[in-house]
Amino acid sequence: MTEPTFNADAIIDALAPLLGLVVGAASRDAVKTHLDIAARYAALMEEADLSDHEEPAPVFTP
Repeated sequence: MTEPTFNADAIIDALAPLLGLVVGAASRDAVKTHLDIAARYAALMEEADLSDHEEPAPVFTP
């Protein structure tokens, strides 16, 4: 089985109508850029090695 590839154009074409959005030509490049950035962040999160016992902190303390 091959890994699925990320295709921002396909995501925009599929999800914009479902969300009731119109992504015009003027903003399509910006939307694609943000989707590409989000996909890279998601890939980093998926690579993180967490055990089954890891839990998120109940309170964020910077």
